Amino acid sequence: MDISSDLFSESNIFAGIEKGQLSILFNFGQRRTYGSGVMLFHEGDPALKSCLVLNGRLKLSKVHEEGKEAIVRYINPGGITGAISVFSGKS
Repeated sequence: MDISSDLFSESNIFAGIEKGQLSILFNFGQRRTYGSGVMLFHEGDPALKSCLVLNGRLKLSKVHEEGKEAIVRYINPGGITGAISVFSGKS
């Protein structure tokens, strides 16, 4: 993985971590590729993993009781989701 890109230098979660250490950190993760429309998790699922977006974008949405989808936000490359819940042990 090319960790010298601006993608990681712009992400606050990696601020202050040296590039050599980032390389070690990224080797602990698992790289996955998902197609459009794949659901990674549901609201209320236990927080067992976090996701760092490398390419594309991740849509966080909520489905109302009437079945309508409300988009909460998009996570673009360099963004991460689930980290606070995973690292704090909260579900």
